[in-house]
Amino acid sequence: MTSTGTAFARAALAGNPSDGYGGGVLAVCVGNFAATVKLGVTRGADRANAASEPLRVDPPAAAALVGAAAARHAAATGRTAPWLYATVRTTIPREVGLAGSSAIVIATLRALDTLLETRIPRAELPVLALAAEADLGIAAGLQDRVAQAYGGLTAMTFGAPGPFTARALDPRALPPLFLAWDPRGAAPSGAYHADLRARWAAGERQIRAVMSRLGETAAFAAAAVARHDAAALGAALDESYNLRASLGPLDPRHVALVHTARDLGLCANYAGSGGAIVGVCADGERLAALRARLSDQRVCVARARVAP
Repeated sequence: MTSTGTAFARAALAGNPSDGYGGGVLAVCVGNFAATVKLGVTRGADRANAASEPLRVDPPAAAALVGAAAARHAAATGRTAPWLYATVRTTIPREVGLAGSSAIVIATLRALDTLLETRIPRAELPVLALAAEADLGIAAGLQDRVAQAYGGLTAMTFGAPGPFTARALDPRALPPLFLAWDPRGAAPSGAYHADLRARWAAGERQIRAVMSRLGETAAFAAAAVARHDAAALGAALDESYNLRASLGPLDPRHVALVHTARDLGLCANYAGSGGAIVGVCADGERLAALRARLSDQRVCVARARVAP
């Protein structure tokens, strides 16, 4: 018996990282990249060996994420599948802010639902995924997991802490989007988020004011999409980046990506916590110019396809 779960990369258009701070985010799932987890129940003679290793994961590097997701799923549903094996395959660039880790967790939870004939409600899936990553000491917010649980284009608002709301928007209302990412610029985001949480907990006025404004920017971006206003959406992306930059120093390599796009007249924002940017670009010539400008730096540029 086998089952498969899939989750797509996430690109935050505006509002990130105000999730978890009473803000809001507009994010899109990107069909260019996905994580797939295939689960199976070990049968017959293999069970003798599997008894001492109840969960085998290929590749082993994904074992912690899959194991944490399985543990949380079991606690939530009361169902377990002994002697499991998991095969994880992902095309999401690592540690460039496209939510690769949470995609593996969401994909695992979906595969377990199919395998065990359970059904975690969609609104509970992001909370369960975040808890699984918290079990591993990963500091993050809900928005990656909400976007990946709901798919497509999602406008979100968050408590601080507290519940979230998620509203699906028609992705056909989006203007053409692009992604640019630097595989060499990959860096874990845990330390960045941990610092934000510490400053928030300390009551720092600036971070509280910026998080509130980021939430407003996400709402402005969602309204711009609803009325098919590409210029206003682009302005929201730019403002979201500017607000994020005001929180403190950012990696110069990632900042350079945004400024290169802006030099060509493109609007751009961090897609996540650095390493990748997302922007609005209906002009094929400008996109080609961006690709040419970044090619010497071995930065990848692609049109962003909205996932289902």
